[in-house]
Amino acid sequence: MRVTILGTGAACPGAGEACSGFLVETDRATVLVECGTGVLNYLQKYHELTAISDIVISHMHADHFLDLIPYRYALCYGIESNNMPRPRLHLPPGGIDVLRQVTLPFSETDNFFEDAFRVSEYNPGEPLELDGLKFQFTPVYHYIPSFGITVTGSKKLSYSSDSGPCPELIEIARDAELFICNTGACLESKKDVSWGHLTPEQSGRIAREAGARHVLLTHIWSTCSRASCLERAAREFGGWVELAESCHTYEV
Repeated sequence: MRVTILGTGAACPGAGEACSGFLVETDRATVLVECGTGVLNYLQKYHELTAISDIVISHMHADHFLDLIPYRYALCYGIESNNMPRPRLHLPPGGIDVLRQVTLPFSETDNFFEDAFRVSEYNPGEPLELDGLKFQFTPVYHYIPSFGITVTGSKKLSYSSDSGPCPELIEIARDAELFICNTGACLESKKDVSWGHLTPEQSGRIAREAGARHVLLTHIWSTCSRASCLERAAREFGGWVELAESCHTYEV
């Protein structure tokens, strides 16, 4: 299993960056997880947009799905699809209604996304089998419904999604070969951020308690000190921690 990072930014990407997104690939599967602002810029360095078999969205915040809109336009108007099957778009419960509300002011059709994607909402209580990969979803602690994701192939990949500290994150990351952890509360601040995002210290502590082998920190504000984030998380984890970098590929 290969994981390629396509975006590492928080709600606003830094210059030349993108928001949340990464590719999960095997010899059979090509799955895009998250499709935040700017992700298509990097995705097209690796694949034609028609080559993505599945797209999985963890929660319906704009920095995790907004590039679905230009993706849709590309598939409908900008690309000769040559009868390629439409990518399957897997949304969390309620996601279809959110997309309809977002596009209602400018949609030229009642099937805005359905014209480009095979759209469905996953059941978080049931695994999703995608070409030999098993995706499982666990509710985490965010201020809208958000689901951490585990991907099981030959080894285990875990993704926190956006979440504050909660016991579920430890189970999501349990014995993972790679734990991709959204660390959105990296700024030194007196504000209470426990409701929605992790500090670097919390990210490292969760990974240590879960027994994860490797940790990638992502979803970091461009105004944060990246060196400080890395040092703070590594101090708690005590093992291999790295800052996610766009266009870097990791073997799992």
